[in-house]
Amino acid sequence: MIKRQNKDPMIQQKILKLVKEENPERVEQLVKLTKERLTLTEKEALKYVLQLTNQEKIQLKESLKHPTAQTLNSYIRSSKAYWFWTTISLATVTATTVFTIPEDAYPMVYIRYVLGSIFVLCCPATRS
Repeated sequence: MIKRQNKDPMIQQKILKLVKEENPERVEQLVKLTKERLTLTEKEALKYVLQLTNQEKIQLKESLKHPTAQTLNSYIRSSKAYWFWTTISLATVTATTVFTIPEDAYPMVYIRYVLGSIFVLCCPATRS
């Protein structure tokens, strides 16, 4: 037990040094680095990182698994919403061609058929 108590501060010092050198942003990054560099199990590495966090010696961001913290405005402007803009663009172009190109305008009517087919057959699949 005494050996274990002497080992704890040494490991904590090594973790603090690791934080200064590597500058991880998230808890899981630091746990992974600690696990690899200090040859600890994931459970032990997490225990030491949490101890240092509770002692307020380190401060890291928590991992966000879901984009719930984002606002709607920032999500729509991000690259994750490409499907949204693709669907809106396709719907707009399709509606425009359907309502402006008459059925008897033969060279242009094929654009209407192609866009309508893509919209009907592929657009429902892009929502997943």
